[in-house]
Amino acid sequence: MKRLMHVLLLGALLSPAAASAQTYFLLESKIGGFLDVSNASPAAGSLLQVWNMVAGDNQLWTFIGGPSGTLYFQSRMGRYLDVQWANPARGAPTWIWDFNGGPAQRWVLEPSGETGWYYLRSALGTYLDVRGHTMANGLPVQTWSFNGFYTQKWKIVPPTRVVPPAIGQMCPHGGVDDGAEFRGSPHIRATVDVGPSPDRARLVARITYWADAHAGAVPCADPGRSDCYGQAHGAWQQTLYTAPAGRHVINVASSMRHSEVDFWGPSAGGEFLGCNDGEILTVAPAGGPVRQFLIIGDTGGGDVSNDDDCTCDTQIRRIDMQPLQVYLD
Repeated sequence: MKRLMHVLLLGALLSPAAASAQTYFLLESKIGGFLDVSNASPAAGSLLQVWNMVAGDNQLWTFIGGPSGTLYFQSRMGRYLDVQWANPARGAPTWIWDFNGGPAQRWVLEPSGETGWYYLRSALGTYLDVRGHTMANGLPVQTWSFNGFYTQKWKIVPPTRVVPPAIGQMCPHGGVDDGAEFRGSPHIRATVDVGPSPDRARLVARITYWADAHAGAVPCADPGRSDCYGQAHGAWQQTLYTAPAGRHVINVASSMRHSEVDFWGPSAGGEFLGCNDGEILTVAPAGGPVRQFLIIGDTGGGDVSNDDDCTCDTQIRRIDMQPLQVYLD
């Protein structure tokens, strides 16, 4: 009955629906470290090891239901947890390989009797095992006959889904030529980097913004350039999520750590026409944690200032974030 309850609970957690929703899990070894594809290589035949958590694609797995209660473990990089050459002998290496549905790719989660920890038995009859007794990055992962040691115990670490609030208005104060106007189209670059705070109590976004107008193709690296018509830059930090008491933020998936946009904004005309607060430009990055930036480049007025009044200033009006999968310990 106890085993049946575990199977039912895992069935809900590891259903094909979870895989289709692209929910990825970490597999933590009792020895320390996490199941990891060596060198983050997606190539067939890349060996498996344990490594400290990086939450990169080489450590993320989705679980897909197979026949007779078995599971396939698919790496986020695309290939599957597999016993090398389907070797049933003790000490067989493990690697990732193209899907074939064979017994070397089918696994059963067996309760270890210790809450949260499981044994992973392959359909070949051997168990997923770390070769070694003390944690060190790079220890090989092999299969071995059952022994019940901590080297054969694994924990499923699911992500916490976080929907961050939009990040509000930010006006750069660190400018060159205070009160200057962008003459012509400004060159704009904005970035967001998401990661843990130094104490790992929070998930934070680190935001940068840079805008300048210049006559040439080279940005205003030198404030004394005669063809540099205003420059503004700023950096901010925003809390996106606070970990529950007693837990810590490890990271988000590597594909959701960085977003940036880099573009030339339209000109709003000369200041003699009056400030019109500028056009709000909606710009989507190529990927990462940001869904879209809402930016005002040229306002038609004095675009660069060092005060707290955002009126007629180049600025980030808002940043809309994507839902994030956060990994906690």
